[in-house]
Amino acid sequence: MASVSRSRLGAAGIPLVAAGVAVLLVFVLPVIGVALPYRGIPAIVVLAVAVLLLALLGVDNRAAMITLFIAGFGLVVYAVALLGLPLPGGVMTLALFVGIFGFVAATLVLFISRELRGAPGLALIVAAVLVSAWLFFAGDLQHALAVAAGIALAVTGVLFVRGGRSQP
Repeated sequence: MASVSRSRLGAAGIPLVAAGVAVLLVFVLPVIGVALPYRGIPAIVVLAVAVLLLALLGVDNRAAMITLFIAGFGLVVYAVALLGLPLPGGVMTLALFVGIFGFVAATLVLFISRELRGAPGLALIVAAVLVSAWLFFAGDLQHALAVAAGIALAVTGVLFVRGGRSQP
């Protein structure tokens, strides 16, 4: 297991907290009466930036780094497709699947390789699964998943900032 400094992992945790807050706003804004047509897109962009910064700053595992880059790229393409820009058919669906499955796969690689253990590693896996479910499902379930995903991302970011890895 390669060692990553706590400050690097903490720096990667701050964007995760921001992504959690952005995802929570997707649910909170309509509840308080603020109607924005593209309110989910900034949350997806912030999440993509958080995933890319986690790849750059938070991990040493090459497989996880590559998978996180692919996931971040998929999320960026998905956000662009949501804006309504003309893209070839199926690109939006492919980008969504690459983004969500890449994020989950990277978190599993980080946990299995023991680069992230204990509470931070488990919290990142839970957050990735909840984010994937939030992006995949529609309707009322999507609002509940947005709240759960936002809270999970924020908690994961706080755990990263507070110390990151558990001791062996």
